[in-house]
Amino acid sequence: MEKNANAPLEVAEHYFYHSELAYIKAAKNKDKAFFTLWTLKESYMKMTGRGMSLPLDSFEVVPTADGFVLGKSSERPCFFETMEFDGYIFSVSSERAFSLHNPLEIVFDDIYV
Repeated sequence: MEKNANAPLEVAEHYFYHSELAYIKAAKNKDKAFFTLWTLKESYMKMTGRGMSLPLDSFEVVPTADGFVLGKSSERPCFFETMEFDGYIFSVSSERAFSLHNPLEIVFDDIYV
């Protein structure tokens, strides 16, 4: 979870995929775009069990019309969900499909925030 303000865009310029950086640059709210990708990438890194030892540029988070999907990665498959609450971006990932909008579907032992 990250506060949606004052994004360090230079991090994206150095460590994100070109497509992720293009998504941020094209966004009306660059802070929100950055922190959405950042929290998605962070949750995926935790899900793999490698944490920060997994380089940010070793996998790609791809925006789609329906949300975000995992692009290039040599790690595990992933489903993403993200939402904004009270000025904070909150993202989770799992190897199984789930929905933050239907809490009855969530199995917490497989969800990484």
